[in-house]
Amino acid sequence: MILGTLVSCTAYRPAMVTVKMAENVHALSGGRLCLGLGAGWDEPEFEFLGLPFPSAAQRSDRLEAVLRACRSSWNDLACRSDASAADRPGRAGRPLLLVGGEGESRTLPAAAAYADALNWQVGVDEFIRKSRVLTGLCESAGRDPASIRRTHAPNFQLFDSEREFGRWRQDERRGMSAEEAYTYIRSRGALYGTAAAIVETIEQFIDAGCGGFMVFCNSAPSAHALEQLAALPPVHRAIGGSLFRGDR
Repeated sequence: MILGTLVSCTAYRPAMVTVKMAENVHALSGGRLCLGLGAGWDEPEFEFLGLPFPSAAQRSDRLEAVLRACRSSWNDLACRSDASAADRPGRAGRPLLLVGGEGESRTLPAAAAYADALNWQVGVDEFIRKSRVLTGLCESAGRDPASIRRTHAPNFQLFDSEREFGRWRQDERRGMSAEEAYTYIRSRGALYGTAAAIVETIEQFIDAGCGGFMVFCNSAPSAHALEQLAALPPVHRAIGGSLFRGDR
């Protein structure tokens, strides 16, 4: 089992503090850390922490700096302890590096340069398009595009019937119309709906090259939703291959 963050904001602490914290967690967990990093976007969270909210460019600069520090430090560490593990992620070497973000001018190029995995929360069509962009960036950098695992982080809620799902979408507390709610769900690749609809969405993502799902269950902390998700045929088949991780 892998443990990690989805994702930690790189603007909250100095680069080498993040590096050392990750090294310690990786060692304490028996080499099971996947360090998820992102540039940060939630201005109120910065305010709550008493930190200035940098510009988008500054936050992207910090993300790249932390990714670069991670790879440099861990490669040096691995070379000193085991030259054969210098650039091997996982238990035999350094932590896995995951980047979360959709920006094509800075975040995707940074992922192409440093990451082992890249996480999005988008619909299937956009997932396919971004995968093409990532492939082009990797090829330009001389990297095999298949060496970056592309993952998806959908919300999950299973409904017993289309009628129940329809009533949920029409709830005025959503702050949007039923059609707007449905459009939002499709645009974010959310696993909302009946079992048949959710299975179809999962299979579309897998066919599009999705190499993993980190699922946010709306009913947490109850484990019932995870049990429902695990019972779906494509999920049951994929769990053994580590395609799915539950959260919340």
